[in-house]
Amino acid sequence: MGRAAGGVTRCIPLRPTLESAQGGISSSADWTLDYEKLESMFNERTRLIIVNTPNNPLGKNGAYVIPTVTQEVVARCFEHEEKRFNLPECFFNSISTEFIDRRDRLAKALCKCGMKPIVPDGGYFLVADISGVDFYLYTSWSYKKVFNLAPQFTEAYSKESTTSAQLNETFHVGDYSACTINDKDWDRGVIRQLDSKGFATIFRIDYGDVQRIRVQFLRPFKINQWTFQTYRLAHHCTLSNIIKPINGWSSNVIDEFRAQLNRSNLYARFLNYNEIREISEVEIRVKGSTKTVNKDFERYQMEQSAVQINDQHVYQNIPMKILDCTRPNVICMLYYISPTRFYVYLKEKFDSHTSFQIDLQKSIQNLHTLSSPVKYQAIAVQNKRALWHRAIILEVAPNLLNVCVYFFDIGHIECITINNIHQLPQEFRSKPAFSIPCCLYNVCPINGNEQSIWKLDDKVYDEFIRLMVNTYREV
Repeated sequence: MGRAAGGVTRCIPLRPTLESAQGGISSSADWTLDYEKLESMFNERTRLIIVNTPNNPLGKNGAYVIPTVTQEVVARCFEHEEKRFNLPECFFNSISTEFIDRRDRLAKALCKCGMKPIVPDGGYFLVADISGVDFYLYTSWSYKKVFNLAPQFTEAYSKESTTSAQLNETFHVGDYSACTINDKDWDRGVIRQLDSKGFATIFRIDYGDVQRIRVQFLRPFKINQWTFQTYRLAHHCTLSNIIKPINGWSSNVIDEFRAQLNRSNLYARFLNYNEIREISEVEIRVKGSTKTVNKDFERYQMEQSAVQINDQHVYQNIPMKILDCTRPNVICMLYYISPTRFYVYLKEKFDSHTSFQIDLQKSIQNLHTLSSPVKYQAIAVQNKRALWHRAIILEVAPNLLNVCVYFFDIGHIECITINNIHQLPQEFRSKPAFSIPCCLYNVCPINGNEQSIWKLDDKVYDEFIRLMVNTYREV
């Protein structure tokens, strides 16, 4: 409106406090206005101030002004409700009860997906932080294929019988299936979880998201069906050479990254695909530019982990794989931190890890959330794609809502909400960790020693990545 009138608009958003940004569930009350920045925006040319209240969809309320006629209508409504203020049917009692229930159910569901919801002061709409979620990319080919595949899929499966399937006889965790959210459009998915209430947790492979769907809206894939002939269209990615901080990225970094990805004509070069992590490392640049998005974000990444790993305690519950030093072992990079701290897996163990993960998914179905986490406790952790992994707790936040965990079989450290951790069944504790912690023998940073921190521009650092990426090596 201001621009249409020839004016210059200056916007200032609410920002979360540092404490809430690093925590789990936060409230809209934790989002505040930077008054110094607001004051700096005023000058002699300022003509109009627009205050958005309530601030939706954040749900932060403030004072507001309404016309005199509307004030009278509101006042009469207040007089009517005041007479039955202590009764359940009073508008202020019934609507708040209804909204709180909806809000809390939605917040709980978002937490289970690994997100950080912001609980509003009013209403039941929520904003959730997905900064912990890796991103998904479409190539120009797969983007077009999504639109072509969807109607074919819908036509093939919408005509089938809608009779509810027998849960334990028809579907199993790990099965591929056709699924629908709205009973109209059908997609391809993988079953991550089944519950006794007739629901399945589905990872949609062509969209990279997780949905909870009634089993009656699932259809099994038939053997040798054409649906198996098309690869997954959404590519699960992470920026190559960028290490995410333990507490996640700040809101400013997330905003900048989203702005970068919203630009047109992006080119991604796939440098490495990790089979166990099922994630591609990519290098992204804008058309016509030699500078990569990766380079822009190098300045934000941490040079040293904020949480140090003590191998003696970490592998006390889950044994470490003992390698045969008398013969060469074929390895591939699993997770990289520096030449003196990286993780590999044995090529020969890939198939056994896949079957191990399927068994773990099935065993976790009916276990309860861990309510009292303890440091160095072996647990099961659910990631952003609804997959369960073995892990150990490295740190517990003072509020007991978040824990910093180390994934045994991936070699990765991350902060997780307590809603995503369960007890690890005893039968999964004896299997050695699939990821093997390694370091280059007798190697240290240039002009440094074994205790020195690796710099991003170190030639040894760059050369090591070049040699290890997407390659099996004998050691």
